[in-house]
Amino acid sequence: DSGRKIIYDKVDDYWAKDLPVNKGFYNFDTVKIEYFGNTTVAFEAFKAGEIDLWEETDTSAWVQNYDFNAIKDGKVSKVEIPHQHQVGMNAFVFNTRNAIFADEKVRRALAQVFDFEWLNKNLYHGSLTRTQSFFDNTDLASKGLPQGEELALLKDYRADLPKAVFEEEFTLPKTDGSGNIRAQLRVAKKMLEEAGWTSKGGKLVNAKTGKPFEFEILLNSPANEKVALAFARNLGLLGIKANVRTVDPSQYESRRVNKEYDMIISFWGHTMSPGSEQKYYWSSKAADEPGTRNYPGIKNSAVDALCDDITAATCRKDLITAIRALDRALLAHHLIIPIGHKTKDYIAYWNKLEHPQFGPEGIPNFTMWWMKKAQN
Repeated sequence: DSGRKIIYDKVDDYWAKDLPVNKGFYNFDTVKIEYFGNTTVAFEAFKAGEIDLWEETDTSAWVQNYDFNAIKDGKVSKVEIPHQHQVGMNAFVFNTRNAIFADEKVRRALAQVFDFEWLNKNLYHGSLTRTQSFFDNTDLASKGLPQGEELALLKDYRADLPKAVFEEEFTLPKTDGSGNIRAQLRVAKKMLEEAGWTSKGGKLVNAKTGKPFEFEILLNSPANEKVALAFARNLGLLGIKANVRTVDPSQYESRRVNKEYDMIISFWGHTMSPGSEQKYYWSSKAADEPGTRNYPGIKNSAVDALCDDITAATCRKDLITAIRALDRALLAHHLIIPIGHKTKDYIAYWNKLEHPQFGPEGIPNFTMWWMKKAQN
């Protein structure tokens, strides 16, 4: 039924159903997938028992929306699963193609007033961990200062990398979570002055042109508005006007494909064996091509070379070395303002279902779940 649902029936005489590799998989005779216009309607369908399994991505909703009767009556289980799998990078992204964000000092200044600790406490009930790497929560993430083979690799590209790669451990500004960010505002104001911006009549303006510091944060989902608006309020304390605008998905995608934005919130995921897709994310060629995921517009020969090193790696050790080195190079350019990630998966399901044991790898593949036998 196009646009509404699709139903899959299991083939009883599938030729490989008894192979050992398929043992424990594909236990449902029928799987029905339904489509909904938004998550609110879909969640109501779950509460009514029309959907059997629900993975919650909004931690605020996890705290506030799970007091319905089926949970109270023990018909629905609500489970938090601590995990150790990759979390990717969810972040505010500067479009460095725009002159207003071309200066690294400006990007670092704005990062000062993103109050993650307050947001985490007040909007996410303390459920998030600040993301410090494009490969956080895995052995691919860079930590501390580069050493050994990683340092040797980076030295080959020293001339094209920021000094911070070799001299400073990457850290993000941190607050006490009270909402008082005076210290961060002082640091940010000094950086902006050094970059040629000055306060005038309560507004931050370019010292040479007199043009006010104003930009747009483009969103494709109302779910991101609370984070963007909180950030915009803090930017206002610097005299910066950040206009938060949510558009429909098709318009958003068109603007993102053509890099027609000042700032967006975006996510980069990865596997445990990153490869040629990193060129699609970060290469100089990708910066100019429509549709690539080089959203910040970075063009750096060292980053290009490190992407090549990743694809050329012939063993796991060399791959990890190259990925960690790329991670450092990207972080040192301050192209993004990382937000945070969950260290738990949140799921709720009707108790007519059973599942393999939950473990650190996260939610078990749904094709391995099964239906409880009917009780006589």
